[in-house]
Amino acid sequence: MFGSINSSGAIIDGIEQGEANDILLPNQLGRVQKVAVDIGGSLAKVVYLTSGPHNEGGRLHFTAFETDNVEKCAAFIRSLLRTNEAAMTEVDDGGEGDSSCEPPLITEDSSSSREGGSEYSESSMYSDADGGDPGPVVVATGGGAHRFRDLLQRELGVEIRIEDEMESLTTGLNFLMREVADEVFTYSEDRPMQFVTSAADDMFPYMLVNIGSGVSIIKVTGEGTFERISGTSLGGGTLWGLLHLLTGVRSFDAMLEMTKSGDNTKVDMMVGDIYGTNYDKIGLKATNIASTMAGVYRKSLDKQYTDADIARSLLYMV
Repeated sequence: MFGSINSSGAIIDGIEQGEANDILLPNQLGRVQKVAVDIGGSLAKVVYLTSGPHNEGGRLHFTAFETDNVEKCAAFIRSLLRTNEAAMTEVDDGGEGDSSCEPPLITEDSSSSREGGSEYSESSMYSDADGGDPGPVVVATGGGAHRFRDLLQRELGVEIRIEDEMESLTTGLNFLMREVADEVFTYSEDRPMQFVTSAADDMFPYMLVNIGSGVSIIKVTGEGTFERISGTSLGGGTLWGLLHLLTGVRSFDAMLEMTKSGDNTKVDMMVGDIYGTNYDKIGLKATNIASTMAGVYRKSLDKQYTDADIARSLLYMV
């Protein structure tokens, strides 16, 4: 039998250290198999669940691969499935299995409900068409789920179930806002990352700006009710392409690493470069960007810059 994820009390691991890594599920009990992949135009993102020692607690892991390396993504998922199969064989032989090893994909009985816990059902992740034991299913979404479906099916040897991208996106965000603490925040220059609590009955409507290879702007008015109202072709793929053209860097991870040490003010034209100070009348600070990359052609500014500075500027632009 297969059960649901108990998401009550879910928190983001590392949030106090200024990082956002895994999602911890402290009230999850039992062994549950969950794995899904979102294959976009630039990146393939994988999420999977592992259990804690003695099957108490759970952890949702997130990792990503460049879509050009989708075979590596398939190999990673295959390793999860094989690790899980080995763990379950040990359980069948009378052992307890290694429920704390990383990164196992685990599957077993967690079907009983628990008082006070929120059950997030993912029964669609399992196949039981013949009424017997369900076989493993990898849920996939994104444009690449259609393009690479045959490859995934061949490499993994399991059913690939494709879900609609926008529906998955809105359902997932609703889940995060409703169930996971410190998921929703406001941001300003003066007060970065102020976390807010949104009641389940007060979430809608909201505007979702999804920045992938391109950008989609979606109006969400309720559970399962949404419409795409706008978008742009300038997105993460644009950043990737321009960085490659301007710096020669090809790896997505290398590009992100480069942005960490860059200083966009050495490339961009800032409000202070024009006014010499803040433009208080319309609320612009001297540190606001007036024009992306425009600082490099102003001889009087004499800005010296590196590839990292270009990368930072492009990141802010996109």
